[in-house]
Amino acid sequence: MENQRNDVILITSSPRKKSNSTYAGKFIVKKLFSDYEIININEYKINNCNGCNRCKTFFKCIFNDDAGEIINKIENSKFVILTSPIYFTGVPAKLKAFIDRNQVQWYKNKDKIKKDKKGIIILTADLKYKKNFLAAESEIKSFFAVNKIKSIAIIKLSNKILDNKSKIKILLKKRIKKLREKIG
Repeated sequence: MENQRNDVILITSSPRKKSNSTYAGKFIVKKLFSDYEIININEYKINNCNGCNRCKTFFKCIFNDDAGEIINKIENSKFVILTSPIYFTGVPAKLKAFIDRNQVQWYKNKDKIKKDKKGIIILTADLKYKKNFLAAESEIKSFFAVNKIKSIAIIKLSNKILDNKSKIKILLKKRIKKLREKIG
């Protein structure tokens, strides 16, 4: 595992190649930053957490897969953007497996209150009810918390806007100025 630092990381989680959540994440990261790394969670081998709690003692997971590499990149970053479609009110399975593997981060950071990173959450769903975002939003907020990431924005794209990429672009352009101010 390298300790190479990339200050900005975009994590995408849709299993679809041309997804709306990935499109939105790439649009935002390109407008806000010149240098960034994109991590498509679906391209990595990530085992499911088995709840053994060995990470509580050793601050390291027993599995030697790609989750540790991604966690290391997040630890060494300053800004994280995470995009996710909504699947049955939650996040896709691969992202959920990765979030669960951040249990080690909970044990490492649970007494560290200061959040030293900033982040943006982008959620997309072909739904018209805001309550359908709640479970996924909660999962990702927990992931941000254990990784000491302060969420500066949660962008929810839904329903008719997802029919057309240019509609998504127009909506996101309106958010860019406020996001730049929050990034500082």
